[in-house]
Amino acid sequence: MMDRDTKLIFGLVLITVILAVFIAPKPTTIEPEKPTLEGEIEIGVIAPTTDDLEKYQYLTGLAETQLNIICNESGLNASFTFMVVSGEGSGAKALEYTQGFHENGIDLLVGGGWSSQLWVMRSYVETRDMVVVSPSSTNPQEPMIQTDSIFRLTPHDYMIGKIMAHVASDYGMKNIVILERDDAWAVGIGDWFVDEYESLGGVVLSRVKYPGATSSGFSEYLDRVMNSLDGESNLDETGVFLLSFGETNAILYELEDYPVLVDITWFSTDSVANQLDVDSVPEELSADIRLISPHHLPVWGNISNSIAREFHSRFDDNLGFYEANVYDSCMVLGLSVIEAGSTDASDVREVLPMVAEGFVGLTGSCGLDMYGDRLVFRTGLYAFGYLDTSFRWLYVGEYYSPSNEVIWETNDYQ
Repeated sequence: MMDRDTKLIFGLVLITVILAVFIAPKPTTIEPEKPTLEGEIEIGVIAPTTDDLEKYQYLTGLAETQLNIICNESGLNASFTFMVVSGEGSGAKALEYTQGFHENGIDLLVGGGWSSQLWVMRSYVETRDMVVVSPSSTNPQEPMIQTDSIFRLTPHDYMIGKIMAHVASDYGMKNIVILERDDAWAVGIGDWFVDEYESLGGVVLSRVKYPGATSSGFSEYLDRVMNSLDGESNLDETGVFLLSFGETNAILYELEDYPVLVDITWFSTDSVANQLDVDSVPEELSADIRLISPHHLPVWGNISNSIAREFHSRFDDNLGFYEANVYDSCMVLGLSVIEAGSTDASDVREVLPMVAEGFVGLTGSCGLDMYGDRLVFRTGLYAFGYLDTSFRWLYVGEYYSPSNEVIWETNDYQ
């Protein structure tokens, strides 16, 4: 038996131990300081063509100014310089400039705006541990997207299939016939469309393919589309998904002989919206056909509207998604340098996806998927229609990628 004093001493010792274990402050781990940026930070920029050079210089200049303001406000003794050159419409020339930048110690690039140029640059960039942000490459081939060195701020082409599956479904189409070129581009988009559309409960009645070299004489393939519609009682809920390039005009022209196909709704890709010559479509057909095409959009606000006005004043051209992405690509890469506290490509590569996810630029939030391709974006929807005594593309709605939400601008397209 412990006497009273012994018990008291034991109790005090026990309390001291408890306080030491549970209340005493824990030792803190000192985090190493992030490296401090200093001096001039040079980033290479390769415009696809000489015609694009001035536009690239203007847009990269805006980003350069903004990044240097951020450096000044953050107390960084550093400044950014974007060195802009022309790829002259050549993959070989884009590679030559990529090599030149690397040999001069510049391993951070904005370039590869053409998929063909980025494809040629890819191997050199990977083996030299460089980082490239492309503002406009859309090549969906796996070797292009499964790389740690390349980030693309534009959705790849196959994503159009997913987009238009949601558009067609939201529009009320329960059945679709696909009319497509027989090439990898169209088949890939078609495959993505089928997977997404069928998951939404839609039915693909058939896929009618025509040789990619076909430029006229589409009656054989339009006949097959017609045959696919046999037995369909409600054509108001049936549409055609057209995957074509410059031959779109010839296909639409031949629809004059197919009144049933004129009466149903057609959906297409951004290439149709870009390439269709509206003046070549017969007037009587233009008044009746319903054709909806997607086109990626900047996100309009005070800043983007101001830049768009100045861009149009300088170049007599509209600021589109791909042009706006030149600015956004420069900003994402520059902000990644600041976040990493380093111009080392490995350090920048590690933080870039996080920076892109948090950055809202002229094209909106720039979040990327697991392969470094654009995941978050807005796509405008345009219908071929009549306005002010002429036929043109009319804005009718928008698709928002994260939620797959389709918002129609007018009741006519709900």
